[in-house]
Amino acid sequence: MGRRKKDVQPDLKVKKLSPMEKLVLSQHRSLLLGKLVGGLAHEIKTPLSFVKQYNKISSNLAAELQQFFEDRHSNFTPKDQEELTEIIETFLDSNNEVSDSATRIDRLIKDLLFQFQSPVIMPSLVNTVVEENVKLAYHTMRATDKQFNTGITYDLDPDLGLIDLSSDFNLVVVHLAINAFHSLSERKLSNSNFKPQLIVTTRNTVAYVEISFHDNGVGLSEEMVGKIFEPFFTTKPDAFGLGLSCVKDIIAKHNGQIKVAASPNNYAKFVIMLPREVA
Repeated sequence: MGRRKKDVQPDLKVKKLSPMEKLVLSQHRSLLLGKLVGGLAHEIKTPLSFVKQYNKISSNLAAELQQFFEDRHSNFTPKDQEELTEIIETFLDSNNEVSDSATRIDRLIKDLLFQFQSPVIMPSLVNTVVEENVKLAYHTMRATDKQFNTGITYDLDPDLGLIDLSSDFNLVVVHLAINAFHSLSERKLSNSNFKPQLIVTTRNTVAYVEISFHDNGVGLSEEMVGKIFEPFFTTKPDAFGLGLSCVKDIIAKHNGQIKVAASPNNYAKFVIMLPREVA
């Protein structure tokens, strides 16, 4: 037998894409991913609407059952009263868990869809955008935690003027402010004498507009600073970890940067640096 020839692999040449081709390919992939996410969101929202509807019916039935038991409480033996009370409480707790889970799924869908919306870019007063959205974040925090209170100091450069911002930049300010408020609230819980403070600053430099959020909350470890912008990284049990990832993406679309300085149980400072024009 003759010697067996070695398999000859074809000489495959990978085409090197030009910057424009890379951009078109990236946009095409983003479009397809957006359609996929939109389709999945639609498929999830349909059964989710039924879950929410039947959860509402269950809540009404639970209220009726509790009222029925209270009206006829004396007709049951002490042992039956104890067992029925436990059953009703378990039913109510389970129903509340379903409601909370449905709300979280709904919020996750909205966050995912938001990332594929096409924002509108327009000249904006930076100080106005910052101050209005910090106030919005504060009232949002107060709506969920009536005990929350903090000092907010605004140090806004009056000469900042207009800068091109996309409509989704509001989310950047809201997320960073909310994160600061959660940090302040957490530290306040462990120290009743603690005085929470958030300092919001804007500055006009030669090359950039700077926006900073400096809080004296629980701070961040060096390890956490390296991970907080990763998608789905979170330290909160009821969060999805998309907030800061979304913040970084929006700032990147402005050709900007975000830097973090922090110390555990001391402070955290987020500094946004935006060029004057959106590329």
